[in-house]
Amino acid sequence: MEPTTQKKWRRGQPTVKQVKALQNINQGMSVRKALIEAGYSIKTANKSTLFFKAKGVQSAIMGLKMEIQNIGITNKRIAAKFNEWIDAKKKISTKQGIIIDEDYPTQLAAFDRMKDIWNADENPGGKVKRKLTIEEYVNEEEVNAPQ
Repeated sequence: MEPTTQKKWRRGQPTVKQVKALQNINQGMSVRKALIEAGYSIKTANKSTLFFKAKGVQSAIMGLKMEIQNIGITNKRIAAKFNEWIDAKKKISTKQGIIIDEDYPTQLAAFDRMKDIWNADENPGGKVKRKLTIEEYVNEEEVNAPQ
């Protein structure tokens, strides 16, 4: 009789590849590149939305969210930090003394990050295939209208 091999069930725990991919994403890599670097095939990396639906990935993300909340980083605190960045000032030393002026690079970076958060619901994959102008949309309806 042959020995049977038992499958090991992870029960929602992330795999080594999933952890590596999440670490790569956290370091600023694109999702596709992070998956390839973690050892996923190009075919799998091209379907990155499936990666985030995996139980292990969901479990890891939820665990991270819980840890973040446990150390006191709340939505209110993050919003306050964005507010601080939007109002950022910088000190400039001149011959007349120190001048406090708007820190536009910091303000623009904060705005770009806020815009990404606001638009995340509208564009969950982060990729826009094509934007239509009003004229294109109206003309397309006229072309497709029943005659």
